[in-house]
Amino acid sequence: MQRTSLPAFMLGTSYMTLGRSVRMWSEWDEEQVRKDFDTMQSMGLNTVKMYIFWDFFFPSPEKGLNPVALEEMDTLCGIAREHGIGLIVDLVIGHMSGENYTAAWTEGRDLMKDATALRGQAEYIRAFTARYKNESAIIIWDVCSEISLYRMGREGRDTSFPALFDATIGVLGEPPRQDESWLWLKMLTEAARQGDGTRPVYSGVGTARGFALKDVAELSDVNACYAYNWGTSDACSSYLCGFERALSKAYELPCLVEEFGTSKSWNSPEYEACYYRNVLYSSLLNGCTGALSWQFGSYEDIEEKDPYLYHAMEIQFGMVRADGSEYPCTDVMREFSALLNSGILEDKRYPDPDVCILLCDTYDQAHAFNSAGQQSERGQYYELYRRLRDAGLNVDFIREDADWTSAPVILAPDAGNIKLKSTTWRKMEHYISEGGRLFVEAAGYPGAQNFRKLFGTDIRMSIEYPHCTLKGVGDGAAFGEYTIDHPIRMMLLDPCVAEVLIQSEEGNPILIRNRIGKGQALLLAVPLVRFSSRRIGAWDDEFQPLYARLREIMKIKPKVCADRANIEVGVLHNETTGDCMLLAINHRPLGVVEGKVRLGFEASSATDLDSKLPLAIKRDEEGCFLDYTLEAGAVMKVLIYTEKTGK
Repeated sequence: MQRTSLPAFMLGTSYMTLGRSVRMWSEWDEEQVRKDFDTMQSMGLNTVKMYIFWDFFFPSPEKGLNPVALEEMDTLCGIAREHGIGLIVDLVIGHMSGENYTAAWTEGRDLMKDATALRGQAEYIRAFTARYKNESAIIIWDVCSEISLYRMGREGRDTSFPALFDATIGVLGEPPRQDESWLWLKMLTEAARQGDGTRPVYSGVGTARGFALKDVAELSDVNACYAYNWGTSDACSSYLCGFERALSKAYELPCLVEEFGTSKSWNSPEYEACYYRNVLYSSLLNGCTGALSWQFGSYEDIEEKDPYLYHAMEIQFGMVRADGSEYPCTDVMREFSALLNSGILEDKRYPDPDVCILLCDTYDQAHAFNSAGQQSERGQYYELYRRLRDAGLNVDFIREDADWTSAPVILAPDAGNIKLKSTTWRKMEHYISEGGRLFVEAAGYPGAQNFRKLFGTDIRMSIEYPHCTLKGVGDGAAFGEYTIDHPIRMMLLDPCVAEVLIQSEEGNPILIRNRIGKGQALLLAVPLVRFSSRRIGAWDDEFQPLYARLREIMKIKPKVCADRANIEVGVLHNETTGDCMLLAINHRPLGVVEGKVRLGFEASSATDLDSKLPLAIKRDEEGCFLDYTLEAGAVMKVLIYTEKTGK
């Protein structure tokens, strides 16, 4: 049987019919569906995520699948095939657009704990996937949507769609326990594979509120993540695409940016277009398997109906207005689709990592004195990832129990707060002696039994300062001077054999280097990542030189790097022909930025892919570079030829 193969990059959107939204099945309008798919095809989309409102499709376990609903689904699949669009089918909708969804036959049962509800969900999924296992338009099964935000409803509110909505408005219950989440997810994914064992299965649960990434990796074929820019102008939100991809890779999972978007009630359509461009190109640059916007349509014409009556912001997420006219973000979709289909990306591979961030075991589980689990650590991991990407470095995560042999450099953020196992500290010692390079940030007490041997220093105490000034000394003079005007904890160190690279104004060592065997270990005695993550003004350049100097002192030569913060750069390289595509993405929401992109290789010529004009490759004592001028949210796309290409 011939199957629709997955696109190399799934470019798409979440879809519900214009003018119908969550009532698309009960108020079926085939003509409007065809118009919508015409529009999506014109944008160059190759993937659509659609939602099966299971109360309509599966009235009860006794009745089984609804024949009327199946006829509509058959028609939609035919329309998708005609337009060359693959379908990701979401089977159990737990929460969406501020409302919780349930089926009448569950009778208020807990979907994750009640045996009757669990069996009914499994029977429904198994029956539905078996019914459509021969449907070539369907490319992936998504067993659930945002179930982590689901909470059993309360009686007392009438709705216009009582069989679909429960009575909860904007109230989130306690997250499910990790074991409950694992068991529920295991039952649903196994049911999908029993019905259709040929397609990928994943779960749109996210890795928060009770769902551990290691459990998702065990049970799903894809890790789904979100890349929303909550608020008005978060310059760093679209770095989430690469961050989630790096986390997924640590668990050998591909990463799909399942949802990204912004409401016009927060941001202008023009800013929305910039944000779309950031997310799409960052997803591509970092190796995500696709990006799906939330969502296709806006619903101004049904604002008085649920779920929009009580969640007005949800009305204006769409790329297309209720009357069918388009917002500027649709032009971004067309632009990006043209690049995907141009052939330029053919045979281009993603680069190997320059550095690896050490991912502690407790990221996926709570433990003594760390009951919050991953949520207390995620922000610091994200901030370090973002700073390293700003320094032009390709970043992977590496787990404590992984093989570190091939890791060029390992960084551990805030080791006094993010607890590492005692065996990991011993593993570091061996890693360094064999030529590894290690950077550890620790302002509290890391509790390492071999701390002195690793870092060549004793710890006098850990103390909090109201503010401090850091200054590079000796070989670290190039670090310059930095003032931290925020109360900050630091360790007072007494180096034995370690070399001091940065010290405080009082003379306390702040950054030290110790050499063991063939390698070296650097220790930072202030929680710089934690401090910088709390800064107001996410796009400031204050720490950019410091991370660039760390890159140099650890002898890392990136393929490309920019000289300003929040300019994400990278190359996709064809090893056979020698050419590569360079992307420079301006994540800043305001203003125009000028600067240089340095190349870590010899280039013979470059062409701007938008203007088709040649770009000047300049040279100085540090090597090749390109000048850039980028407006807020803009992307520079350059095809670079090396001497190997002969061009």
